[in-house]
Amino acid sequence: MLAQAGKANCNSGATFLEFNVPFGSLGINICDPNNPGVINVTKLASVSGNSPNSSLCTNTPLTFGIPLKGTVGPNSTICSGASVALTIAGLNANSNVIKWQSSVAPFSVWVDIANTIGLTGYITGNLTETTKFRAIFSNSGLCSGSNIATSEATVTVNAPTACSITGSAGPVCLSSSNVYAAPANMTTYSWSLPPATANGATITSATNSQNVTVQAGSTCNTTFKLLLTTTLNGCSSTCEKIVTVNDTTAPTWTTTAGSLNVTLQCDDTAGLAAAQNQAPVATDNCGGTVTYTKVSGTFVAGTCANSGTYTNTWTAKDACNNTSTVFTQVITIQDTTAPTWTTQAGSLNATLECGDTAGLTASTKSGSCCHRQLRWNCNLYKSERNFRRWNLCQFWNLHQHLDR
Repeated sequence: MLAQAGKANCNSGATFLEFNVPFGSLGINICDPNNPGVINVTKLASVSGNSPNSSLCTNTPLTFGIPLKGTVGPNSTICSGASVALTIAGLNANSNVIKWQSSVAPFSVWVDIANTIGLTGYITGNLTETTKFRAIFSNSGLCSGSNIATSEATVTVNAPTACSITGSAGPVCLSSSNVYAAPANMTTYSWSLPPATANGATITSATNSQNVTVQAGSTCNTTFKLLLTTTLNGCSSTCEKIVTVNDTTAPTWTTTAGSLNVTLQCDDTAGLAAAQNQAPVATDNCGGTVTYTKVSGTFVAGTCANSGTYTNTWTAKDACNNTSTVFTQVITIQDTTAPTWTTQAGSLNATLECGDTAGLTASTKSGSCCHRQLRWNCNLYKSERNFRRWNLCQFWNLHQHLDR
């Protein structure tokens, strides 16, 4: 076969040379689909005019191209899951594409691609690993009836970009701040809350960092959708996380049970008012507003007059209507104090003449009986030689003594 002419730069000046290269004798089948298609001659030594003294052509690389050779391209880099459009260029006249082929690592086996006969362009499927492509064609000239391979195009596929969201899926508390994290070492980060599914949630930090802070909405039993897009090596990936917003834990009492119970005397009105004004305190796990409901008990009388109890109860609710246990206060009223005299001691004592019946009547509630007793005592008194004046109580005591 006559090879393509090469240009040699010799001392005598630029010269075009023609070489008749017997490829067959060199063991090269130019119609082999695996023929690389290019022969590089790195140095050419030649003499001109059959003169042994002629100068040599030195350091002259010559490239000989196989005429029947097409080129598939372009070489490209894509993200996993993407496709690419390939085309064939440089096919000689009378060339016909028989099929396209692909090969994956270690690129030792070529697999035919169905339904590609006659195509000078091909759109790959969604690729997930680096793949080489070529076309096989025939020509009605030199290699008539033989399959010739084009050059190969390499489509480099970058691995999928990692996309995941680390953080609580809930339930998270109403209006609480929650931190979520993306994989490290990404080229870019983009966080967002689609308005249609935010339900009052907002991003309170930067949206282009590895971590993001989201403040939940203030409505019970809702959700929000958090979106993340990451990029690496020109490839992007998007993922989402659905977070539940709710409070399912009832408030708990911080006031110790029984600590509001009190026992009061029946006349301690100030103590009773102070006890009735006391109230327990509860706390909620989500830290929201706690509302209290008090049921004031009526007085329940005891076995003794003026004694008994008041029983008051409270419940506490959080923003999501979770209700606490019942807190009970018992106010006990008792009468353990003996009566005290308001009449001054000795103020009812009287000194009377034994015949002062009017004075005696004014000093006692049982006038006739006491008058008769007093007259008897007076007669007894008169029989004594030493006359003394006795008061009413002494007369009465003497009468009781003598009447036994």
